[in-house]
Amino acid sequence: PLFILSSSPTTYILQALDDSKKEEDDGCGSSKNIETVCANPDGVTKVLFVGNSRTYAPGSETNYNGIPKRFEYIAEAAGYDVEVTTALKAATTLSGLSSLFDSDIQQSYDCVVMQEQTETYLNNYKVFKAGAEDIVAKVKIANPNVKTYVRNTWAYNTFNENDFQKGYDNGNKVAQETGSYVIEDGKAFQLVHKNDPDLKLMSDDRHQNRKGAYLSAATIFKTLFGKSVDGISYDDGIHEDELSVLQKAADETVSTLNNNTCGGPILLIAGHSYEPYCNNATNECRPTAASGYTEPDETRSL
Repeated sequence: PLFILSSSPTTYILQALDDSKKEEDDGCGSSKNIETVCANPDGVTKVLFVGNSRTYAPGSETNYNGIPKRFEYIAEAAGYDVEVTTALKAATTLSGLSSLFDSDIQQSYDCVVMQEQTETYLNNYKVFKAGAEDIVAKVKIANPNVKTYVRNTWAYNTFNENDFQKGYDNGNKVAQETGSYVIEDGKAFQLVHKNDPDLKLMSDDRHQNRKGAYLSAATIFKTLFGKSVDGISYDDGIHEDELSVLQKAADETVSTLNNNTCGGPILLIAGHSYEPYCNNATNECRPTAASGYTEPDETRSL
């Protein structure tokens, strides 16, 4: 369950939503609700990665040794049986990838991870949205219950906050419009860059190196499966100290942004820390006790 403490100028509210009142889960499209279980409980979890070099680096289009392979190894080390398929082409938008890999995209998958081309991700919401919509429509033909994800990636190696935020804003809107979830591997990059600036995650101005690919794969795994990567045995040859930083950053990024699976039960508590004393007769509140004003001892509604 999710517990939220917030404020209201005049009232205290206590509300609980149980599982029987949940609406059908059609994706959250919010960076605050990105953790959802993608694992197929009946066997192999089939995952499709759609993207360009910011997915396959430091590998190539055909051997997918970048993020998808590392995701596969992390999942297997965590005890999951996964089958990874890729639709990858350098410098190509989601719209272009949808056309190039039409038949592959229309196969049956449990979850689909989409990564948009850098300039489009940052600066062309309409093209970004159109490509994601096309892919989501195609993957739902074979499996209407497939879970789709939009990656909010990093921007450039300058780590300019405005560039990162532009991408996040576009990614969040695209996810919302397509009923997809958000993967915040860009925020994981920012976290490592802030806390450990000497730990380099990029090989040039925009592409992930081996450590960056591991961090992204770990963040994707935590998002899709909801399981911690801290202590996962697969290390990709990374020194244990740096590995620990990467694993903890992936865990912290997803856990900080989301403490609730999408559509789960919610407990909402609201009050006002500055006007806690209320008069039941007049429904007015004040910051200090006064005649006729008492601190509420029961649930009150707006």
